[in-house]
Amino acid sequence: LQGELYSKADHRNRIMKELGTSDVDAVDRAHRHISAVLAEIGLPFADGFPPMSGAGRDLEKAVQAFIEANPELVEALWIEAVPSASSIPVELDDAKAHWAPIPEPSGFKPSARSGWHPPGVTEIDYRVRESWNRNLAVAGERFVLAFERARLREAGMKDAVEQVSWQSQTFGDSFGYDIRSVEPDGSERFICVKTTNFGARFPFNLTHGELQRAKENPTRFHVYRVFRFSRDSKLFLLPAEQLVKENLEPVVFRTWV
Repeated sequence: LQGELYSKADHRNRIMKELGTSDVDAVDRAHRHISAVLAEIGLPFADGFPPMSGAGRDLEKAVQAFIEANPELVEALWIEAVPSASSIPVELDDAKAHWAPIPEPSGFKPSARSGWHPPGVTEIDYRVRESWNRNLAVAGERFVLAFERARLREAGMKDAVEQVSWQSQTFGDSFGYDIRSVEPDGSERFICVKTTNFGARFPFNLTHGELQRAKENPTRFHVYRVFRFSRDSKLFLLPAEQLVKENLEPVVFRTWV
C-alpha cells in the first residue's frame, strides 16, 4: 500500500522470530490461509502467499476482526485499485521487460461466502470495482497496444505493426476482445485485456461474450493479464485453451420478468 517492495523471506523470518518457531511451512500455510479468507470476501492479498483452502473459522473471525478494527486499510486498498495519473506510454522500447510467466496453479477452490463484509460498506469486492473502472481498463488496453507493437518489432515483423488495432475503442465491446494483433504465422490474434493494480493472482471477471469468443477461437484468443499496473506494468498471456479449464465462478445472473 505504501508502494514499497517487501521481501517474503525477511517477513517470514521476522514472524518466525516473534512466534519463537522454526517451522517455515507452518508460517507459510498460515499466510496462505489468510490470503484465502481475504480472497473469499473480495479483498486483495499478498502475491507471495497464494490462497490455500482449509482456513479455520477462528482464523476467519480473526481476519474479520482485524479489518473491522482498521477501516482505514479498506479505504487504502480502494485507492490502490484506482490507476495513477501517470501517463501511459504510446510506444515501448522493450516488450520483454514487461513479460512475466503464468503463475503456477495454487489449487485454491473458493467456498461459498459467509455474507460478511467490512462494516459500513454494502459490498467490498475489488474485482467488481475494477471491472467497473473504465479508466483502468482503457489505460491497460493502451499499454497492451504499445506492448504488441513492440513485440512485433522485436520479432522482426515490422510490417505487421500497422495491423494492430484497438477494436474496443473503435467499435465497443461487441467483439468479445479488445485488441486485434498478429500471430507469428501472420494470422489474427484476438486479445482480451484484463488490468489490475494488484498482484498476478488477483482474480478477474470475464463477460459472456469474452468466454464465447475464447471457445470459438481457442488457438487465437488470449487474455493478457496486466498486473501491478501503476508500479512496473507486468503481464502474462493466458491462452483460451487454458482459460476455459480454469476455475470459473458464476458471479452475475440474468433474470426475466
